[in-house]
Amino acid sequence: MDEAPRCSSWIQRTRGGESARDRDSPLVDAYVVARYKASIADARRLGLIRTTFDFEPWVDRSFLDQALREEKLEGFWKPRALP
Repeated sequence: MDEAPRCSSWIQRTRGGESARDRDSPLVDAYVVARYKASIADARRLGLIRTTFDFEPWVDRSFLDQALREEKLEGFWKPRALP
């Protein structure tokens, strides 16, 4: 039995038509920050960590910004909105 068509349709359904470029964006945008903050809150609620912390000071976007500038990729990825 050929699994490829069934697998392909599953990927299309679960990705909701989102392109690989958008899905695999390197940007640390509002969506990524919100997901990390939610994960930190969940980890605290589940007792996996003792205290919460602010995610944003841990992120240094300067290296990514420099690489995007050097490779002329500024604006290639669009920042995602909050869910």
